[in-house]
Amino acid sequence: MTENTKFSHNGDSLQQMYDDMLVDALFLKDSHICAALLNPPVSLQHLSSTISKSWAMSPFSPNTGARNSSDPAFTALKTDDEPDTSESVIRSVCHSREIMLLQLTLIKIMLSKMQSQGVAVESKQKYVEIIRILLKEANIDSKLIHLLLISDKQLSYQASKTLVFLVHFQLTEEGSLNSAWFAFCSETLSGFPKSSHVAECLWTLTNVISEILKDEGLCKGGGLQKILTSLDNVLEDFYNRIPSSYSEIAQDSPVSAKATNDLSSFLDLLELLVASRTQAPLNLVCQRMLLLNVSCVLGLVTSPVHDLIKKKAIVLLKKCVLHKAGEDLIKGKVPSFSHPNLHFDKDRLVFADVVLQFVATGWLNRFTLSEKASHYGGSQVKPEVGFCYSPAQVTLRALSLVLLKALEVKITDSASEAEARVHLESIMHPLLVFLKSHVWSSHASEHPCAWLSALFIEQDDDMLEAAKTLLTVHLKFERFWHKAGLSLCHSDDGTWTAFTHQNGCNPHCIFLFLLKSISFDATVLLDFLISSETCFLEYFVRYLKLLVQDWDHFVKISKYFKTTSNGELSFSMVNFSCQEKSAYRLDSNLQDASYDPPSGIDILSTSFPNLSALWHTDSKAAKPSRSNLLQESDNTSSVRALQRLVDYESSEDSEVESIEEESLADMRQTPLDRACAEVTGLMDVGGQTERCVLLRDTLDTSSPFHSTILLNKLGSEEGVLQKSVKCLQQVHESVSRLHRRNLFPYNPSALLKLLTSVDTISSEHRSASKPFKV
Repeated sequence: MTENTKFSHNGDSLQQMYDDMLVDALFLKDSHICAALLNPPVSLQHLSSTISKSWAMSPFSPNTGARNSSDPAFTALKTDDEPDTSESVIRSVCHSREIMLLQLTLIKIMLSKMQSQGVAVESKQKYVEIIRILLKEANIDSKLIHLLLISDKQLSYQASKTLVFLVHFQLTEEGSLNSAWFAFCSETLSGFPKSSHVAECLWTLTNVISEILKDEGLCKGGGLQKILTSLDNVLEDFYNRIPSSYSEIAQDSPVSAKATNDLSSFLDLLELLVASRTQAPLNLVCQRMLLLNVSCVLGLVTSPVHDLIKKKAIVLLKKCVLHKAGEDLIKGKVPSFSHPNLHFDKDRLVFADVVLQFVATGWLNRFTLSEKASHYGGSQVKPEVGFCYSPAQVTLRALSLVLLKALEVKITDSASEAEARVHLESIMHPLLVFLKSHVWSSHASEHPCAWLSALFIEQDDDMLEAAKTLLTVHLKFERFWHKAGLSLCHSDDGTWTAFTHQNGCNPHCIFLFLLKSISFDATVLLDFLISSETCFLEYFVRYLKLLVQDWDHFVKISKYFKTTSNGELSFSMVNFSCQEKSAYRLDSNLQDASYDPPSGIDILSTSFPNLSALWHTDSKAAKPSRSNLLQESDNTSSVRALQRLVDYESSEDSEVESIEEESLADMRQTPLDRACAEVTGLMDVGGQTERCVLLRDTLDTSSPFHSTILLNKLGSEEGVLQKSVKCLQQVHESVSRLHRRNLFPYNPSALLKLLTSVDTISSEHRSASKPFKV
């Protein structure tokens, strides 16, 4: 039989096996014959010599033509009886490559079907028998590792996927760890940075862990523990060697593709190690090392590495602090943050300490990212486009959230108000200075509290997470005052209000800028409340509680804001007392215009002439997309947020705690996605009348606010206070009506009580002062 005839015969047999597997038909051939057909034609004598080599060219490339037949890559694929000529080698490699791709595909499908519940028992038994023959007699695991390391990307990828399924099979069916794969991982990682195949090793390890995390039975059965316990020291040493491997590279040196691939693969693995902590809290060093030694990642960010690595590292830190690690890598199942862990709070505090230390040493000044804009379907921006977000915006948002969460941890752990103030300034001042040069470098007069809405306007989930974090910080200070027997905000001299303005964290300003960014549109807030994609419910309940307690300061701050003729906000100090103005002296690095007592100037005006470049005033551009707000998802983050609603409360806040607990206890069992779909069905988002149907059904047409809301045009003569109160009243009406029609996805009783309190207070305020038009 000639070589071509042999390949043709094997190909036909493999095709028949493939067809049988598609229809779940039992193989007619003997298991040993099937195993022989699936055995890749790789010469084992070359495995040890080729695993340690990195080939620069594929076995056959149209760009290079024929290569010398003595090349190990060719020799491994040759058969013993083949003539040693260039033409026959090329032909053999082509046929062998096609056969091997089909063989690897069949083995992968077979391993996958063994995990499926819909496959007949007889077929599964046949598959298991074939795989065990391949393992015992053909050393299929060693051959897969060999193919994983070759430069043919398609063969390497198929081999890596098959190897992952094979390791997972052995853990599931036999409860054992594949020794060849483990030795490969251990030797490769221990040899870093000299190892040639770090990325390939990390890729298989990451995907094996991913498969385990998706398999709850295997995860609880000890499969994850077998791998992580065996590789714990190896992974720790690898992690600790990263900074020294890249810190000595000159800043202007080109970054090698190998280094970028290695680091990218390791960051993926590191994310899964963090995620595995919630699934199997083994308290291994490799699960805790990101929090315990975050300096490695922070140092990597300022090293001369590719911008992709910097962005990926910062986003990883953000996912870690938000308990969202693994969401993108573990498709179909997101690990829930539900297991109590005695070490987590301690590790998180260590993490926050290191972050604050890095910021104090000027780490932000060393953090650089390319400002080159990304363009979809082109290479440059149209001349008429005046503003374009750079790729760094995503990284800046993630970076800001990491710093805010570290600040939250430190302030929560603070023993005194003075200590908490030091921590607040140590983060917020450098952060605002840093963001000023990246977000609004041309807007020197930008109000400090506007940074959050300006930076996060394109990503509502992160914006609300940041707002909730700063609100938590404010509530911690409030508890300090309560323990000291002081009233809210210390006294009436305005020093605390000015302090929060200066550090860009005043909760009322942040809420007002949030309302402005959505054009005071109550339907957007309603979308936030219904959506499972944000923490808005938790933030909104906490803020409404603060608003009820701190109404006078909210009114006072609202009056500082003025709506200009072009619809923008300006902030005026005209109503500040002399003591407040003196306390409100902003740092010159943050604010160009400052109050000068000798000059006799009574007004410090911080306007926003170019703010429309950051958010548009028209309804379409200003509002987040409803497709983003109401998209279907099995994400359980909002449920976990609801379960944490009372966590921030102190023991003195029993009344509001009982309200929130009532909300949790009365939560209806209506699935959130179905309820969202029902509400979405009320909306026509395709044209100019996108709110008409919803408003007609949810808002009382006799309401004095109806016509204004329907047009979504708030007159510029209306004050910010009136607009804000009106928006909250509209939310109140909408939630009440949807609740009465059983269209709200949960019982909003606690929320409605707080909104009723706001209505009552605002009515009393109107009665006690000059009435304002509504």
